[in-house]
Amino acid sequence: AVRMTVGYATTYDPYTGLLNNFWVDKAEVTVQTGLPVQKTLDWLTLDFADEIVVPGDAWADWDPVTQTFITVDEKIVLDVAKAEEALKAAEDSIPELEAALEEAEAALEELGEDAEEEAKTEAETAVEEAQAALTKAQESIPVLTQELADKQAVTKVTATAKSRVYFREDLFDVVKWHDGSNLEMADIMMSYIMGFDRPKEESAIYDKQPVGSFNLFMQTFKGFKIVSTDPLIMEGYEDTFSADAELLVPVGYTWINNFQGEGSFASYAMMNSAEAAQELAYTEAKANELEIEQTSTIGGPSLEILGKHLDQLIADGTIPYEPTLGQYITKEQAIARYQALKAHFEKYGNYHQGVGPYFLKSVDLNGKSLVMAHWDQYPDLADRWSMYSAPKLADVEIDGPGQVVGGEEATFDIYVTFQGEPYELDDIKEVKFLVY
Repeated sequence: AVRMTVGYATTYDPYTGLLNNFWVDKAEVTVQTGLPVQKTLDWLTLDFADEIVVPGDAWADWDPVTQTFITVDEKIVLDVAKAEEALKAAEDSIPELEAALEEAEAALEELGEDAEEEAKTEAETAVEEAQAALTKAQESIPVLTQELADKQAVTKVTATAKSRVYFREDLFDVVKWHDGSNLEMADIMMSYIMGFDRPKEESAIYDKQPVGSFNLFMQTFKGFKIVSTDPLIMEGYEDTFSADAELLVPVGYTWINNFQGEGSFASYAMMNSAEAAQELAYTEAKANELEIEQTSTIGGPSLEILGKHLDQLIADGTIPYEPTLGQYITKEQAIARYQALKAHFEKYGNYHQGVGPYFLKSVDLNGKSLVMAHWDQYPDLADRWSMYSAPKLADVEIDGPGQVVGGEEATFDIYVTFQGEPYELDDIKEVKFLVY
């Protein structure tokens, strides 16, 4: 049901698995020279480069304390500082560990021959543990020294693939949330921040659940940049590649889809406020750990708690993550968005938001049923994707002699059709044939 409420930047071809542009106009993909990448569809271009350098002002990480993105250049400096700190900590620990070893050895020597066997064993174990800790610290010094040298040698960051994505120029005019609000840049930025903020321990909404997937993402993520907001153009860099350039396009954009479907700026602000107050939790594991309700936008005790926090956001004119989101939305605009969400709840009894062709009209938790209704402000017509109503599997017929004499001319006619009509030439890449 959630998928019926969602809109997309790109969408998968159900028969080929390639991405088609949905609310994206075009994309430019660049990959490292020599990689086996090809493109099939015309809405994107594919280029190759010997080196892809990530711009220094691209975002490489997130600081949950200052609530700002960390640029590539800033991260290079921070990585050096962290490496220096780790090396210094290891070096500073050596004297303490040596003293601890001497103390343990002295304690063992003080034990007389008549000491109990248990006391001797404990003292010997203490010596072994102290020696192991000292050895580990000593062995870490050259490793950390090399890591520091490696970090200090970094003057630029490179990537395997780059994607620049151009959204439709009327995106912020025609795409609307189910509470009637226009899609805004603050919505896209809020969703992007959520992906970085929740896995950080210093965050007010920290959750252990997304940490593993976030760390995996950061292994290949190299940077992201908003090139323009009007029209919306985004650019991304990663150390990854796919054999199909179409599947590399998402490297270059972020969209409002997240771990719970689509979330508007207003709904995330409301849910985050409840999460930070430890009255609700996004995940079941965190809810169980804190013995609180899991967040639900469609029913249960959650709704009253969310409503309380929404009212507080309206009263305070809150801009969450203001150091960053304050660039994209004013307090007056934020209040208007909160009020639109509140009005939607008062009409339909739920806070679920999306920009897709259907909205959640009513929910019956006891009856385990819900009603989806047509969203009349959805910008696309119902037949936009009718081409995918049936797979375009070609029918092929061959007309020609069943037997020929070697060395003499023979002609074969090959007919390629779909549902009785000639197959579109633009959709035919090649026709292969074998003659035995």
